[in-house]
Amino acid sequence: MTIQQWEQRAEVALSTPQDAAVHRLGEWAQSADAAYQVAERLSSSAFVPAQFKGKPVELTAAILSGLEVGLSPMQAMRSFDIIQGQAAPRAITLRALVQSHGHEMVMVESNATRCRMKGRRRGSDEWQMVMWTMDRARDLKLDGKDNWKKQPAAMLVARATSELARLIASDAILGIGYSSEEVADGGSYDAEVTEVTTTPAARSGTRKMSRKPKPANEDGTPARDEEGQRNAMFATFGDATKVGLMGDERETRLDYIGQVIGREVESSNELTWDEVSQVIDALKADIEAFEQPFPEQPVDAEIVKDGATS
Repeated sequence: MTIQQWEQRAEVALSTPQDAAVHRLGEWAQSADAAYQVAERLSSSAFVPAQFKGKPVELTAAILSGLEVGLSPMQAMRSFDIIQGQAAPRAITLRALVQSHGHEMVMVESNATRCRMKGRRRGSDEWQMVMWTMDRARDLKLDGKDNWKKQPAAMLVARATSELARLIASDAILGIGYSSEEVADGGSYDAEVTEVTTTPAARSGTRKMSRKPKPANEDGTPARDEEGQRNAMFATFGDATKVGLMGDERETRLDYIGQVIGREVESSNELTWDEVSQVIDALKADIEAFEQPFPEQPVDAEIVKDGATS
């Protein structure tokens, strides 16, 4: 092979993925144009939801977001909200998408103080348990928001649904994993998501979302993720309930915490970083011990020989 032939082959190998990427971008642009044409017509109709009335650009964003996960334009129009300039699916939309892929989501308990849900991937025998309580909402300073005051049970269900969907079916909801309820709350999603703030866009009247970098110590090392650690404690309490080690009542858990750290507490907010770690370690050790099978009792050979029974 000559140098010229080798260079020609290298050129082809390099250009092929680039050409494919450009081709895909062109297809997406065509889809975006088609979606805008549909949105422009729909946004002026009486059938469109009020939030998209006369707003073809916002409706286009919802339609395109829906197309990425297999929703028709009409389904997307009813399933997405525009929050701070971002098309976000409602929690029930995430649940529908997860179930449409064959994964299971089951409501275990729901009331005004807590919501427990469990789910598993299609074909899996392993269940994942999620619990959202008003204690968690207070920890994240959500309980003072209007929706949480008016309908706490619904907000707890929305949070548990979104969190469970990410745990068992992130592939099914990739790119739209955060529900409109979470975005409206200001971005306190889970341990992996940093704080979200809103800033007004210049002369547009709209608001944009921006993500702040994760906090760091003065030496540049990552700061402690207290929210993530506290969520880990709640998850471990959920595991203890799931195996039957203890009930899920708030008082039961606070009593357990008091026994572990050696002082009474009225809320998990009172715990320090080290105390939360201490509770997690104690819970894991107790769960492991609880799940161990009982040892077999030795049999006395002389008793067996004599035919005696206890």
